[in-house]
Amino acid sequence: MFAMKTFRTLLAILFSFLIVGGIWRYYTSNDAVSVKDPFSAVWKKFATNTGIKNTDETTSSEEDTTEVVVENSWNQKIHEDFTFGTIDSSTLDRLSSLWVVGGNPNGNILWLQYCDFDAIYCQKSFDEWIVYDYLEAYPEELQYIYKSFPIWSSREDKLAHQATMCAMDLWTSKQYFWYYTSVYNNEWARESIDDLIVLAREIGISGFDDCIENTNYDLVFQQDTKLARQTFDLKALPANIFINKTSGDWVLVPWYYSTQEVLPGIEKISK
Repeated sequence: MFAMKTFRTLLAILFSFLIVGGIWRYYTSNDAVSVKDPFSAVWKKFATNTGIKNTDETTSSEEDTTEVVVENSWNQKIHEDFTFGTIDSSTLDRLSSLWVVGGNPNGNILWLQYCDFDAIYCQKSFDEWIVYDYLEAYPEELQYIYKSFPIWSSREDKLAHQATMCAMDLWTSKQYFWYYTSVYNNEWARESIDDLIVLAREIGISGFDDCIENTNYDLVFQQDTKLARQTFDLKALPANIFINKTSGDWVLVPWYYSTQEVLPGIEKISK
């Protein structure tokens, strides 16, 4: 009788361990993403799509490989080029007025991208599809705003910027994105009003001829670039600034980095 009771007790303890272990395994797996880490879900999707593998250990299945990447992703080094800060709500409103281009209009992370058509790394960020990579990796989190940042002051140097402003005033934000990316993809059109008009006609922008010939956006550029310099101390283009719209915390990413490299900086301000 005593032996039977002992056997039943040991059996009950064994089943308890099995149940507890199963629950623990579920809640520590990738399929149970913590609400406190919303970007972990984004990282899981990105890691799966790009085939990133852990170099320290090998696994036998795709699911296991992704799990290792997600667990280690936050241990990546935040680049020393990145700078952080906080802005107040009034400054945020001024920075985000107009100019909205893409992403999720309700996303909590505002991405401001300041660029000049003559800046080498601005061109490279478009040539290498960095802009599109960010938007695809963070479709729900990012609200994207492109900002013209003319380096030079002559009319000829600002001509392409004037053209994109006309496109913004005459079109929807999605169509504006289409036009200024066309200007990046067609360098031959940037120094001639006639060529910029040709691009606009090909896309179907009405009223463009009159706008680019008779509208001056110099004051807009001056005010916007001055605010950006004062707020973020810009020193390089492109300047990619990710702002948490709730807390006002921001991270400045100069030049251009891959989605994987930028993720730790965005995750830091999203907390």
